[in-house]
Amino acid sequence: MFISRLSQNNTRGISYAIDKDHRGQNFGSIMVAESILHLWETGTEHIDIYVRNDNKSSIGLAKKLGFKIAQKSENEKETSKYILEKTKENQELLESIIQQSKLHTKEISQESENQLRQSISPKTLR
Repeated sequence: MFISRLSQNNTRGISYAIDKDHRGQNFGSIMVAESILHLWETGTEHIDIYVRNDNKSSIGLAKKLGFKIAQKSENEKETSKYILEKTKENQELLESIIQQSKLHTKEISQESENQLRQSISPKTLR
């Protein structure tokens, strides 16, 4: 799910959330990385994000995607600012993350399908 809103200074904000049952399966990595690449394709040169200091999973995702801390708040309940510049290196990193994440997600799907097949007995199918 994402929510987009236009602010007074004509910047766009997007919020992402992954359902608890689907976390840890790289959906967030794919979704955010593809969004960033799309923004770069449409003329955006850098991206700023604000992450609460107590949101360890979002901080980890931001760092994984190449974001660098720009402004650190020491208060755990406040947000810190991270930035990502459009560079060839960052673009290659994001493309690699998308490719690896999609492969990992496909492996998880295959594993789940195999588990489901094993749980269905021949009697169930009759």
